[in-house]
Amino acid sequence: MIGFARASSVSILLGLGALLMAPGASAFGLSEVYRGGGHYGQLTAGGIQYIGDDALAETDQEGGIFGLGVGFRLSPFFSVELNLARLTALDPSEPVNDDAERGIDSIIFSTLYHLHLSRSVELYGRLGGGFLFIDDEEADYEEVAPAAQAGLGLQFWLTESITFKLEASHTYARPDDEEGESANLQFHGATLTVARFF
Repeated sequence: MIGFARASSVSILLGLGALLMAPGASAFGLSEVYRGGGHYGQLTAGGIQYIGDDALAETDQEGGIFGLGVGFRLSPFFSVELNLARLTALDPSEPVNDDAERGIDSIIFSTLYHLHLSRSVELYGRLGGGFLFIDDEEADYEEVAPAAQAGLGLQFWLTESITFKLEASHTYARPDDEEGESANLQFHGATLTVARFF
């Protein structure tokens, strides 16, 4: 198993190097489904899990994520996105803290790197940063907290202008309470995104 894992890692690295250095690699067979740049809009839905001792709950809880965003494909390998999302508890009868129901709004700017697996499938990684806005009039924490986000996903081209993405991500923030002490706010996310290029 160890030898297989090492061989797989070497194969992936060699494939990545060949992709980046080969003449004409920027096209990589995507000419029929990728037009070389453009703006796009997207809708996102999925689930999240709040982790441990955070600003929302003392124990792990599940929630939903719903959002929209805009992006620009800079090249076959890079794109940038600005995403707005609403994070909520899935079960309204179980608020995400002991005092009152509340949700979180997020605004995240991200850079994505795309690795072409085939003419219509890409593996991508995401790194981003932004802010979380805690929505609770009775909150003990500041309403705005800086946040960092990382993700890994697959992007599928259905046509030359329509794609969908499956992504797993992790978001981390440290809001301060009224006494100036920081708390951990973390959650995993699994999302489905549909994008339309213009």
